[in-house]
Amino acid sequence: MPDKYFNYAQLREQEMEGLDYVVRLRTNKDTTFLIIAPHGGKIEPFTSEIADYIAGEEFLFYSFEGIKESSNNDLHLTSHNFDEPRAMAMIHSAHIVVAIHGEKTIDESFVILGGLEKELIDDLVNSFSKRGIMIRKPSGVLTGEHPFNICNRGQKGKGVQLEISRGLRNKIADNEFIRNNFINAIFNVLINYRNANIS
Repeated sequence: MPDKYFNYAQLREQEMEGLDYVVRLRTNKDTTFLIIAPHGGKIEPFTSEIADYIAGEEFLFYSFEGIKESSNNDLHLTSHNFDEPRAMAMIHSAHIVVAIHGEKTIDESFVILGGLEKELIDDLVNSFSKRGIMIRKPSGVLTGEHPFNICNRGQKGKGVQLEISRGLRNKIADNEFIRNNFINAIFNVLINYRNANIS
């Protein structure tokens, strides 16, 4: 189903911030990584919270969150069209963007990794595998390889996209052990990558 709006300017004409959507962010953090949930709140449930957990007090965090009573999918801007100004400012200040998305499968728990930062993706695949987290290979739009994909617009021009199934998101929301296992699988890789690659 195509997006209702092509860009943020169109969305803003019809939707009201504070009533239909909110933006949450944390700046003044390490700019190695921006952890972003462009379809947070009720658009792709629990992606905002996952991004928030990953960023913690260490990295930049941004979330665009639908808060409408219904029709939150109207607020979905596809990743290569997402251009909310506060997000873009943070993206341009970050070395690498890690975008958290929600895949719709509810009866299976898995994550799909896409994006152009292949070294980091390989490290994440290894980390997930060691922790028993199921991984599926990306295909189609889930490859995250479009150069204008939000995950690839940081300073390096390469980032990572995580598509997390609804089944896994539900478990992360409900189970502290599963949540910590998943978040640490990502956070530890980001810390190690920063220490090894960023002077």
